[in-house]
Amino acid sequence: MQEYNDVIRNIVAQIGEVEIDKVGDETHFSNDLGIDSLRALELMVALEDKFKIRVPEEQLERFTTVSSLAELVIELQAQAAVSSSA
Repeated sequence: MQEYNDVIRNIVAQIGEVEIDKVGDETHFSNDLGIDSLRALELMVALEDKFKIRVPEEQLERFTTVSSLAELVIELQAQAAVSSSA
């Protein structure tokens, strides 16, 4: 999961326009980095492009930390793999 965290941390730093060392696994995007809803949408699109997944809008509430996004990406990739093998 660390590899996911590293990739997501880089994307968050780029979209949030913050230094990478300010983005930890449990850094809260809104409270600690000031990432607003528009940037959260940008983040969603970047994750979809990078990981070849579709993030349902109801999952936006999980866009809080690097760790929560890594878990979401892994879940969505697993669901996609099951769907494509069925």
